[in-house]
Amino acid sequence: MNVNYLNPFIEASQNVIRDIAGLDSQLQKVYLRGNSFSGDEVIIIIGVTGALIGQVILTLNSKTMDILVKQMYAGDAANLDSDLKRSAIAELTNMIVGNASSVFYKKGLKMFITTPTILTGKHIVISNKYPIICIPLKIEGDNGLLEINISAIDNENLETRV
Repeated sequence: MNVNYLNPFIEASQNVIRDIAGLDSQLQKVYLRGNSFSGDEVIIIIGVTGALIGQVILTLNSKTMDILVKQMYAGDAANLDSDLKRSAIAELTNMIVGNASSVFYKKGLKMFITTPTILTGKHIVISNKYPIICIPLKIEGDNGLLEINISAIDNENLETRV
């Protein structure tokens, strides 16, 4: 995958976390995971087509999810049930990938996204056809780590141009 395709995801992730959750995030070292990895407690998967074909997989632990959701709800997340928390973090992921899609569009490339799929549990193994590039973001303070994993290939089909 073209490394220039990573920047829209980094930019979108940091902007959405700051604008929606009110928290800054610091990019850690981006690395290649291979074709599979063991995910954290919360995994959100969004399919992408167009300029890229594959999946964007957000992983985080439940503590980090609770902190982000608490910030999204202005500190009033204590009484939220787990379904609402999962829905909120899925929407955050949807905003990240949707914003990245807008950055692609501004560069003249189409990218379409699917609705999010949420997985929760321990020791979830994610395997994919394409290599997985991990973009880790450390959330401000000691608020955990959010990983944006991209498993996709470039689509050289000219119909993906705007």
